[in-house]
Amino acid sequence: MTVNVYLDVYFGFNFLMDMAVLYITGEIIKNSKNIIRTVAAAFLGSFYATELLVLNLHGLLIYLLTYIVVAQLMILIAFGYSDLKDNLTKLSGMYLSVLVLNGAINLLGINTKMCSAIFMAVIVCVMTKKIIRKIRNNMKISTAVKIINISYKDRKIKVKALVDTGNSLYEPFTKKPVSIIEKKEIRKWDFSDMKFIYIPFNSIGEKDGLLKAVIADSMEVDRNNIEKPIIGIFDGKLSRNGRYNMILHPDIINREKEHDSKLF
Repeated sequence: MTVNVYLDVYFGFNFLMDMAVLYITGEIIKNSKNIIRTVAAAFLGSFYATELLVLNLHGLLIYLLTYIVVAQLMILIAFGYSDLKDNLTKLSGMYLSVLVLNGAINLLGINTKMCSAIFMAVIVCVMTKKIIRKIRNNMKISTAVKIINISYKDRKIKVKALVDTGNSLYEPFTKKPVSIIEKKEIRKWDFSDMKFIYIPFNSIGEKDGLLKAVIADSMEVDRNNIEKPIIGIFDGKLSRNGRYNMILHPDIINREKEHDSKLF
């Protein structure tokens, strides 16, 4: 059986795949991508692949040349020179990108259909970007300790709060996020006229529990004022080393970011 291969089509296909690999690599290693350098690196990779096809070259030496020398040259062209540690990170990112892209394409059995493969490459690039940025945002949020100002009637308190992505507690009727504070931090508040609400929750070792909570007047987070925040009261310590005394719901941070982005 004879298969006709058009070199211009083969070159173009490999060029687009190399562009996709470099794009995903840039997202993985968090490197700002320069379009001219990326195009130049993808051109080199595609030209090399086309030459291998024309010359019908195979073997261990060609394999090592492809995945060490040519891959290294593409990294240098696309992302610039770096020390050994960063360079290994970039190479690892490229190999991971190839695995992700090939895996997605082969999973659907479209490796012989150029248009479908290119379409899948675009989808993989978009999804990879969203997933990686989501992971990075969660990692930043999960380690963030912020200074929070809370007001209730004529009393104000300042507390250190951990933004915890594991906090998924919501008030069931209003669907508002619930943050949690140590009881000792609100000892200045007058409990005699305070109206409490109770938030159902599930946790390890305790099912169908109720958390006492109060609706404060306002809460200042990153210079943004949040009206009527719901704050659960925890009768104990939230941090063993006292690093924080409150757990802030991540939706509060995310909603403030969305609000700020709409202003611009």
